[in-house]
Amino acid sequence: KQGKEKGIEEKDGLITFKDEDGNYKTKGEVKVGALCEKHYINVDDYAETAIYKLQIDHNNKTKKEAWQKALEGKDKKTPLYLLVEGHTVPGQEEININYHGDSEGGEIRGEAIKNLWLDSDGNWFELKRKIKWHNPVLNPQVRGRYAIWAPERSIHSNNIKGRAKGKHDGLDLYAPEGTPLYAVVSGEIYDPYISGSYGNTLTIKGFYNGIEYYFFYAHLKDKVTYKSKDKVEVGDIIGYSGKTGSSAKNLKANQVHLHFEVRTKGTRTGNRVNPLEKIAELKTDVELNPKEKDQL
Repeated sequence: KQGKEKGIEEKDGLITFKDEDGNYKTKGEVKVGALCEKHYINVDDYAETAIYKLQIDHNNKTKKEAWQKALEGKDKKTPLYLLVEGHTVPGQEEININYHGDSEGGEIRGEAIKNLWLDSDGNWFELKRKIKWHNPVLNPQVRGRYAIWAPERSIHSNNIKGRAKGKHDGLDLYAPEGTPLYAVVSGEIYDPYISGSYGNTLTIKGFYNGIEYYFFYAHLKDKVTYKSKDKVEVGDIIGYSGKTGSSAKNLKANQVHLHFEVRTKGTRTGNRVNPLEKIAELKTDVELNPKEKDQL
């Protein structure tokens, strides 16, 4: 890795970035051999390559030549690089890193690069960030079909006309029998059990925005084979929608749904919060006014 090659100083240090006004005032720490931030999902694909190919300048000619030799050696692993310029100014120990931006036909265009990298074939690409959330079903929309068309009954609320006791503790998402259900976050299975009313259930214990929640899935088609503390990754298919439990067994095909809850504690009752208020992705992605023709 860069930073470990002979001629490059093997120690952590500070770098100073040149801002838009031409001032060197933004400092950051650089780690020897560091690749990039850990939250990139494909970071390991490039663990043995150099992210930065530096155009080094230094007022000490000998040091400059040593750095350039280390970076440009044919045996060095540098097929992947982001074009930048690095230099120091008199009386300053830190290296100043200037991003040159994209290039076209070998000419620097000077445009700012935001997470764009150049591969050995000269193609620019973007490192993929790790997914922190995945909706429990694809293209989520609330269940609309009851005895009448009433999608408003499917949200989390304590005041719902047409609901027994006027309340609903979760979010009912339209999911015809056999629809894949996904792990919404990475975490571990917590207390899977068979409920009289909810049928086959599964809970994922995990974090969202730094807060620990218990994400509850009900009416799964098949008995859950996961055990408590089994690990799951965000986006894993963890089961399929079904009609298990007394409240779902007599549903018509166009009424089958996933009952989904967000809980603050690992209890089988209580401690439920509104998913649409706590989870930003659900607030933006869930269709609250679905069309009847889409739930035939």
